Amino acid sequence: MSGSFHVINLNLLKFELEKVEHYPHIIQSVFNKHGMHMVTYVHEQMSMSGSPSEPGSFPGIKTGMLYDSITYTVNGHHNLTLRADAPYAGFLEEGTSKMEARPFLKPTLDAKLPDLMKDLSTRLGRPGG
Repeated sequence: MSGSFHVINLNLLKFELEKVEHYPHIIQSVFNKHGMHMVTYVHEQMSMSGSPSEPGSFPGIKTGMLYDSITYTVNGHHNLTLRADAPYAGFLEEGTSKMEARPFLKPTLDAKLPDLMKDLSTRLGRPGG
C-alpha cells in the first residue's frame, strides 16, 4: 500500500445545499481550521506512543517519515481529506495478515469530526449541530 491513504472525504451534502453553495468561504475556513487541528492531534498522539507501538494504539515515531507525511487538503468547498503519504501508512492503519493495525487516521476522525460538524453547523446558522 503506497501513496496516499485517505480516511476523511467529508461530503457536505448532509447540509442544506443552498448554504453550502452560498457560503463556501465559511466552509473552507472551518475545513482549514479543523484540518490543522486533526494533523496536530495525530502528531500529539504519535508523540505519546512508544516505538514499537502496541496494537490498536497510534503508531510511535521511529524515523519521522509517517509523522512528516500526515497532512490534509481542502478540495473546493465540499471535501476535506486527512491523509498520510508514507508508503506504509495503509498497513499501519488497517493492519496486515501478520501485524495488527495501529490506526491513527480513523481514530482522529472519530475524535475530531464532532467538533468540526458543530463548528460548521454553528457558522452556517444551524446551532446545536
